Amino acid sequence: MARPPKTFYTLSNKEKEIWLDQHVPHRICAALTWLTMPGIWAMPQEPALQKGAFHVWCIGRSVDEGRKAAMRWLIEFIGVTADDNGNPVGTEPHRNNKSVTIAKVGGRVFDTKSKNARTLSTIWKACSQASMHPTMGTTHDPDGPAELAAALQIVIAHLDDALYKPNHRNLWQIVHEQEKLAIARAATANAT
Repeated sequence: MARPPKTFYTLSNKEKEIWLDQHVPHRICAALTWLTMPGIWAMPQEPALQKGAFHVWCIGRSVDEGRKAAMRWLIEFIGVTADDNGNPVGTEPHRNNKSVTIAKVGGRVFDTKSKNARTLSTIWKACSQASMHPTMGTTHDPDGPAELAAALQIVIAHLDDALYKPNHRNLWQIVHEQEKLAIARAATANAT
């Protein structure tokens, strides 16, 4: 029996709202942590590791792994991945047919022919090789804080211009309200 063709998931208006207010901002928060970002997106630097503070070192490792996973997610969400040669290509639906891209939430997919597409595909692939699959000998491109910050600036600019502003939303404000929104969601869930 042949498998049905892979497609992107169709979202209801309520689901689109959840993506705009929760899923995307959550990944931005995870990717943003301790990166050196300009302007309103500036973050505090990573805390200095105290001698013998093993737990702080472990927190740093969690942040690093989470940042890579969030960056890969965000880049794929706006519509960029890499082919086997590392060239930028559009996001393909996952075989589970539950994939969502920016287009499904009401935005415009990133142009894989643009000058910044190479940066995003390189970071997407580096994050995939470094953190998403247990592999050896991939000699992946750099995926340190400077490279992630550069890619995140591109992603945030695209999300703002291609999704949030057209939907009359302030991405920065939504990201900064995540804690309050999460507390409100938990209170609502507990009340029902």
